[in-house]
Amino acid sequence: MLAPAAGRRLRRRPEDQLRRRRQRRRPRGRFHHRGQVPAALRLEVPLGPPGHRRHRLEGRRRQGRHRSSGRSADALRAVAGPLSALRSSEAEQGRAGPVTEVNFYTGVPDRQVYACRLLRKTQAAGLTVGVWGPMRLLERLDQTLWTFDPGEFLPHLLLRGDTPELLRERTPILLSDQLDALATCRVLLNFEPGVPPGLERFERVLELVSTDAEQVAAGRARFKAYKALGLTLNHHVMSA
Repeated sequence: MLAPAAGRRLRRRPEDQLRRRRQRRRPRGRFHHRGQVPAALRLEVPLGPPGHRRHRLEGRRRQGRHRSSGRSADALRAVAGPLSALRSSEAEQGRAGPVTEVNFYTGVPDRQVYACRLLRKTQAAGLTVGVWGPMRLLERLDQTLWTFDPGEFLPHLLLRGDTPELLRERTPILLSDQLDALATCRVLLNFEPGVPPGLERFERVLELVSTDAEQVAAGRARFKAYKALGLTLNHHVMSA
């Protein structure tokens, strides 16, 4: 074979030139994550005795597990406490029912006339009201209600043994000497000298006390009795 002439470069085949270009661009090590970091640089160098990282990791896992349980238990206790108290309070209120309110009107010059005013006001508010007292006082009140205001009619009914039930249900003002006959009324006007038994069935109790000495003494006794029961008391003075 003849040696190539001096100063002349040998022409290489195109595939040889392409192969050399690829070799120049290729790094020595393998790359990870789209060729950004060589595999050799991703090797982790352990610091410390063998297995020390495993023990530390297990300890952290155990600590995290215990700490999470403790926080969850504390959070549950923090929420369960107020909820339990609220449910207990609601249960107590449900058993006790609504608290009866007692309104005292003292210094009333004429109980019959003032009773008509209270009955008119209560009936206008859409409430059913019952009047409990001796029959002689109820019969007088029945007549007073008819003549109290000539230009106004107050629907009322004096209950007797033969009163139709349908008529009772449709009348907003009922008068009776039997307290059980007034159990469906929301408001009770008391004309008796004592405290009505089972008054918790009513939302409100009205008490009228005149200037008579006997009436004043009986009214004071009822006021003390209502107060001892823990009821809400409102006092309205009609005269000085």
